[in-house]
Amino acid sequence: MEKVTAIVLIVCGVILMYLAAYLNGSSLYTLCSICSVALLIIGIVKLVKLNKKNKAEAARKEVEALSQQMAKPASPSSAPVRSSSAAAKSGQQDQPPADDEDKTIHVKVDVPSRIGSCILVYNYAGVRISLLNNTANVFETMAKEKDLEMTADHGEDDSIVLSYRGTPCAILRGREDMVSDWIDRGDPFLIYLDSYKDGAATVHIIFYRDEQKRLSHRETQVVRLTKYANEDAQLGLIGVKPGDKVDLSEEYDPRSSSEYVAVSNGLEIGALPKAAANRYLSEGAAAAFIDHVDYDIDKDKSIPYVIIYW
Repeated sequence: MEKVTAIVLIVCGVILMYLAAYLNGSSLYTLCSICSVALLIIGIVKLVKLNKKNKAEAARKEVEALSQQMAKPASPSSAPVRSSSAAAKSGQQDQPPADDEDKTIHVKVDVPSRIGSCILVYNYAGVRISLLNNTANVFETMAKEKDLEMTADHGEDDSIVLSYRGTPCAILRGREDMVSDWIDRGDPFLIYLDSYKDGAATVHIIFYRDEQKRLSHRETQVVRLTKYANEDAQLGLIGVKPGDKVDLSEEYDPRSSSEYVAVSNGLEIGALPKAAANRYLSEGAAAAFIDHVDYDIDKDKSIPYVIIYW
């Protein structure tokens, strides 16, 4: 029903847009134009939110599937996990990647794009781990609690030990140096169980960093963007927050037969003004972030400002 409502709003917006064009010059032109844009934006936003909701629901179902699989009593297919772990003299066992990928349980989690002022900078799935003797029991508890997040800390011999609620359960076998650096610096990172099958498991590691703090020694410039008034740009500005990182790229505008520097966060939200664009084209920039967003009530437009680190 929500999808139908969104589609109806978009269709009505398109109809009003054509009606406004027909009424150009009359007193109803402005009203039809405003209503058509409003209906289009509302309809598109509803579709975007519905898509996010559907993805979240799919992720929830995958987690529940993992929970049911891991909570089952030991079966012949899972028996080797316990026996081989118990037989390991060192208390841990390196596990090779699963041979039958089609039957491997993969878990998807909603990854936040930022933690406080720190933004996502690196994202690695499928990182191998070695299981400890108690791992199967810990995984069963994780499944029952529907909590797949682990913590990491330094262990013996420069190893990185993964724990669940304070209980060590695995040894990291990939990205150890990066995790060690993040622990030493105090930068945030997240570790989730990523896949599990017959005693072989992988984790998903997401690294965050305060990029603006890291670049604070550089020259900065705050600029108001141009080319922000179109529908795509306004849609891209929905929900943006100060500190969100944006991408800069050289583009060509066929209408004006000129180059410009586009600013995007997945959607193109505007362009650098001429002076800043010329500087970027000649020397580049270290990074750019949303500084703030103003709102023009009369024109019903969001106006983005970005901070550039040169």
